[in-house]
Amino acid sequence: MTSNETARKLRATGYLAALLIAIFPLVDMAISAWPFVFHQPAWRNAFVMTFAATSVTLLLGLFIFLAVSVASGDRVATLIASSICAVLTVLALIAMVTYTLDWIQLRPLVNPNLGQRFSVVAGWTLLRLALVGISFAVTSIAAFRTTRRIGRDAAAATANPSSMLVGAKAGSTPQPKAPRPVASAGD
Repeated sequence: MTSNETARKLRATGYLAALLIAIFPLVDMAISAWPFVFHQPAWRNAFVMTFAATSVTLLLGLFIFLAVSVASGDRVATLIASSICAVLTVLALIAMVTYTLDWIQLRPLVNPNLGQRFSVVAGWTLLRLALVGISFAVTSIAAFRTTRRIGRDAAAATANPSSMLVGAKAGSTPQPKAPRPVASAGD
């Protein structure tokens, strides 16, 4: 059994594990943020901080999903992972802008004794959002490039049917057998 066949057999389990790793923190975040009050800066501030904390786990889940899809040669799943990472890159950028504006608005309302701590937490949250946003962008680009490579490899495999022959080497073409010399009756 080849490693690609093994990867295909484990594909469903890998996808399920990756989705659970990615989705459970998002559900926890949504439940803790309920009810949604988008118009309140304090709520948005807390929501973005929670998103920044859970985004690393989300990135890990998407990376595992991507690794399983690449190992099994699943081009559609790789494209889905790339698209989700691209959307999350944009969301991280929007979260950074929103968080900065909310920090500016909330800063005067913070107790002066806690002002420095509030600023440190804000800086750490912005740094985390920036790093995760860059990671999502890099993962999205790498996944998109991998999707193109999977497509080229699949096209090459269908263009070269000789690779399906038993004993044929990848990229080789079958050679016709040389005719056997016919033995004469007098030999």
